[in-house]
Amino acid sequence: MAKHIRLVGIVALGGVVVIAALVIVLNQPDTVNVTPVVQATATLSETAQTTSAGSMTLREMMIRLADDDPAYGPEDAPVIMVEFSDYLCPWCGTFYFNTLPQLLAAYPTQLRYVHRDYPVLGLNDPDAPERAALAAGCALEQGFFWEMHGALFEPYKDMDMSQHMRGGQGGGMPDPAEREAMTRPYTADALRATAETIGLDMAAYDACVTDQTPAAEIVHDLQDGMQLEISSVPTYIINGVLVQGAQSLEVFSQVIDEALVDSTAG
Repeated sequence: MAKHIRLVGIVALGGVVVIAALVIVLNQPDTVNVTPVVQATATLSETAQTTSAGSMTLREMMIRLADDDPAYGPEDAPVIMVEFSDYLCPWCGTFYFNTLPQLLAAYPTQLRYVHRDYPVLGLNDPDAPERAALAAGCALEQGFFWEMHGALFEPYKDMDMSQHMRGGQGGGMPDPAEREAMTRPYTADALRATAETIGLDMAAYDACVTDQTPAAEIVHDLQDGMQLEISSVPTYIINGVLVQGAQSLEVFSQVIDEALVDSTAG
């Protein structure tokens, strides 16, 4: 990308990959970090902070946060769930394959899920997260975003998360061999092979990668996440409530149910 936004210093704990360069909030065992983000909305861009009435409603804030990024679910859904995600984040991948389909099935008309890029986990190859996000953006240009999205998360589909990130050392960062294995699918050649496998026009893909066409949108996602002081991936904002880390279906359902009650009351 023309401009690199690099966040360095990460640690893994309880299903949360934390970027230590930002404000750190770690989940403790059997607890959930669920926080209103009302104060953080003040850091959104100045043009989005005000409406004709002079203030931004929760609904308007979530629509602004959802931006024009890839999404599942109806545009008029009462609950908007925005995920800040990285293709090198195993918990992001397991959420996509295991938890998200159940949420979409349980709330077919009530929930809109939005993916936003937060490519920060350069464990072994600092440029791998950006390359992966760029490849997904180039697939989006051809209408194949979700096919590429799933393919990029494929290494984590059946991963035993109880063992991942332990590196055989009782916790903490992955060992060097695991870090190398994690980044292998995200080399330029591997990403190009994935693009070819899902059926992209390769001349158009190559031109998109060379021109870095999606770069501005990726940087925009990063800037919004950093303005909101998002300190880990995955991070979810559900109708103004922040949920961090690998959480259960029950946790997400509870937050969504409460958001539905609030939307009805409002």
